[in-house]
Amino acid sequence: MQGERGAIAAFFRRIDRGDFVALPPDPQRYDQGEGHAEARAVAKRRRIGHPHWVFWHRQTDWVFDGDGDLTAGLLIHWGGDHARVRATLSGIPAPFRIVDHGPGGAFEIVSDALAARNEKPFPDPSDTAAVKDRIRRLTAPLEKRRPEGWSSAERDWLAAVLAHGDLAAQAYAVRWAVQIPDLDDEAFEALMSDWKRIYSHAPRDVLVWTFLDALAAREDPRLDEVLDECERRKSSVFRGGAAYFLLHRALPEDLERLHRLAQLTPVISAAVQGWVKVRAAVDGRDARDVAAQALSDGLFSEAAAQTLARIAERGIR
Repeated sequence: MQGERGAIAAFFRRIDRGDFVALPPDPQRYDQGEGHAEARAVAKRRRIGHPHWVFWHRQTDWVFDGDGDLTAGLLIHWGGDHARVRATLSGIPAPFRIVDHGPGGAFEIVSDALAARNEKPFPDPSDTAAVKDRIRRLTAPLEKRRPEGWSSAERDWLAAVLAHGDLAAQAYAVRWAVQIPDLDDEAFEALMSDWKRIYSHAPRDVLVWTFLDALAAREDPRLDEVLDECERRKSSVFRGGAAYFLLHRALPEDLERLHRLAQLTPVISAAVQGWVKVRAAVDGRDARDVAAQALSDGLFSEAAAQTLARIAERGIR
């Protein structure tokens, strides 16, 4: 185990004694519930009457980069006496320090070395591993997950990765770079020339929605061609992304495409919602009434009918 992850794990081993349980990192520990259950089981096995415990789980493990260093604060979940846990965690050595979010919240381990790492020159776009690590550090804080939170230098570097990085780097950067309102033409055309492969290799939760938004904002005449291609592809990255884009665009001319997308299996709920939303706007009717009539007229597949039934009952939220 390397980097700051290794240092934190070593600290946990030192405090894991007496009535204090510090669970070692485990990629199989999925969430808080599993961590608390595991800590109680360890305390029972050690015959600890009144235990105190700390752990983190794999859903927060993303804060470590490829070198094992923190890109943001590591949330530490706990049980037992809050003051005792705080006092024990406060013994963590530099460059770490503890942020206490109170008896009702988690603790957080932050690294004072992070600021210095973030001041290093941006890696070359061709160095894919370094690019991924830097993007993870750059976008770790919530306020840095939108273009408004990025400096001009950060925006320029993300654009350079999209323009000149290899496929793996482009695929990792596209989620962020495509959001830049004034993304330069070189970067945009690099994306446009290979968008199908880039999105096919991007993380699974990255949809083409924001790419379609960018095409629409540029009034790019290739938008309909891209939508046609998205509709032909089976992956939710493309079909789902197109459905979300059309749901939010909500134009009358999208009704036919939304209906086709809504008939696909597995059902794309955003397409069903989009069709109902647009149909209601065109007819000047309530979305619940439109969904109820679509159900009675049998306009959609059985799978899509389940989404229609929810809309008929609750409306579109």
